Amino acid sequence: MTDAPDDDAPSPWPAFLVCAAVISATTLDLTKINVALPAIDRALGATDAQLQLLVTGFILAFGLTLVPAGRLGDTRSRKAVLTIGLTLFGIASLLCALAPSIEAVIVGRILQGVAAGTQMPQALGLVQQLFVGRAHARAFGHVGGIIAVSTAIGPAIGGALTQADPAFGWRLMFGVNVPIAVAVLIGIRLTIPERPRSTSVPRMDIVGLLLFSVACVCTLLPFLEIDSVSAGPLRWLWLLGSAASGTAFALWERRLESSGGAPVLPSALLGLPSFRNGLLVMLAFFAGITSVFLVLAMFLQQARGASALAAGLVNIPQAVTSACGAWVGARLVLRSGRRVVAAGIALAVIGVTTLVPVVQFTPAATTPLLSALTLAVAGAGTGLAMSPNQTITVHRVPDAFAGVAASLTQVAQRVGMALGVAVATAVYFAVLGADPAPSDHTGAMVASLIAAVAMLTISLLLALFDVWTGRASPGIVLDTE
Repeated sequence: MTDAPDDDAPSPWPAFLVCAAVISATTLDLTKINVALPAIDRALGATDAQLQLLVTGFILAFGLTLVPAGRLGDTRSRKAVLTIGLTLFGIASLLCALAPSIEAVIVGRILQGVAAGTQMPQALGLVQQLFVGRAHARAFGHVGGIIAVSTAIGPAIGGALTQADPAFGWRLMFGVNVPIAVAVLIGIRLTIPERPRSTSVPRMDIVGLLLFSVACVCTLLPFLEIDSVSAGPLRWLWLLGSAASGTAFALWERRLESSGGAPVLPSALLGLPSFRNGLLVMLAFFAGITSVFLVLAMFLQQARGASALAAGLVNIPQAVTSACGAWVGARLVLRSGRRVVAAGIALAVIGVTTLVPVVQFTPAATTPLLSALTLAVAGAGTGLAMSPNQTITVHRVPDAFAGVAASLTQVAQRVGMALGVAVATAVYFAVLGADPAPSDHTGAMVASLIAAVAMLTISLLLALFDVWTGRASPGIVLDTE
């Protein structure tokens, strides 16, 4: 955190709005494509592996770019790196919108992932840089709400555009990013301040960045099914590569720092208990909550006959309650610290658990509505938990490491999402079997929900452990009142 800002300095909130637009556009792009995959298949004749690559390619490129881009913004200029990332985001979106073939869409989608991984840490790092004290907690409370709402309404937006025009709606879904990118680029130029140039710029740790990137890819690949080979049991061998590259990375970073170099992940950052535990809470929570959205969308369409739009609209109430929960959590975190995180996760567990009898015993006509109501409870818990957790996780991170810290929060979320989706879909299809009857879908959905509750419970136990050890309670200490 920085010192108190100069009273004569301009308000940081216009710059925050620009950062919020970047965060929202990036998060929406991560989720809205899911319901448009059938339309893309009809238009371009894609194979299953190619459709999966539209999703997995984005996630891999996103995860691979996060830490290098975050470190680059920390050591050079967040404004410049954000401008580069957003420009690439607009170009990649235009390529997807005008793509004549599925191969062109895949290339554009991977470029979008690179752009997303470039711009997201800069936006979050700038929020960390621009605010202190109570304003810092409020700002990250808004960030939590923005991410939660964008994640939830992404499928609804994608479903609405696709259903309105099955032939060209998916192209518009990509094309709308272009004017947004242009508007935000203008906003960056007008509102984002230039950070004073340092006389000594540390050298980039290229070896560390490469080792960390390899570890990230090897961790994500087993959970992202791209073809029949990656979907088989041999995919778990990638985790050996993850362990080896992760170990090599840790040894290299320790050696570099002991010799006076500038490592990718400084011990000053990793030595913060609130930061480490916040990442673990985030990883387990996103593994649980994200899997619910995916398997519920499959269940409603396959077993209850809902349209893609109806399946997407189920998420809208939880988007609203999540935003409200984030607003409340941003205020409670100043007094209650990790206790409000634990309370929010507990509420999310209750909401997801309540979904079990809804899918088991309600008729098809009312299942979407009742599912939306139970997700609203889970959404309130999501906002109440994740907004304060984000604040606590980065609260004591020095400005010099804000970008890489923001990158790691995104890595934790992406790994959690990949893990949760892999577990939930594996359970779903294992219970469903090769020749499913209608009742099998219900059993598969219940089994997936139980797996999601288990992952959310792990997140809750981590938060409670932090409360019991006293590291993040009763509240957080402000740098300035």
